Amino acid sequence: MKRNAIKKSMSRQESIHRYVDYHSNRSDFLCIMLASIGFSTEAIVNHLNSIGIALTEGQVVYRISKAESGRVKGEKTSRSKYRSGNSEIASAIIATASSSRSPIKSHVTSTLSTRGLFEPRSNGVLRHQELTKRNSSQ
Repeated sequence: MKRNAIKKSMSRQESIHRYVDYHSNRSDFLCIMLASIGFSTEAIVNHLNSIGIALTEGQVVYRISKAESGRVKGEKTSRSKYRSGNSEIASAIIATASSSRSPIKSHVTSTLSTRGLFEPRSNGVLRHQELTKRNSSQ
C-alpha cells in the first residue's frame, strides 16, 4: 500500500504547475516567438512536439495571452500586426526573404520555373515580332 501512495505522490509532484518564465524556460519563449511571426496555435504545438516539448493548445494560448496581457485596449496582438505587415518582425522577414541570396526566393523561383511560370517574356516590338513569326509559320 505504501508503494502506491509513494507513486501517487510522485506523479502529483511531476504534474505540479509552474510559473511561466519567458527568460528561463525555452518553451515559454518559443511560444511567444512563434506567435509573433504569425504561427497558429496548432502550428506552435506541432513544432514544440517535434522538438520534444509537450504542451497542449491551452497551455500555448495561456502563454501567449499572458505575454500580451499588458496591451492597451484596442491594440492589435503581435500575430495580427505580423499578418497585416505592420510589425518590425514582418518587415525584417520581408527584407530577408526578398534579398538576392534568400533561400525563400530561390525556392519560389525554382517552383515557378518548373511550372513554366518564371520565364522572361518579350514586350513591345519584340513581342510583336514574335507573334508575327508564329502567325507566318502556321
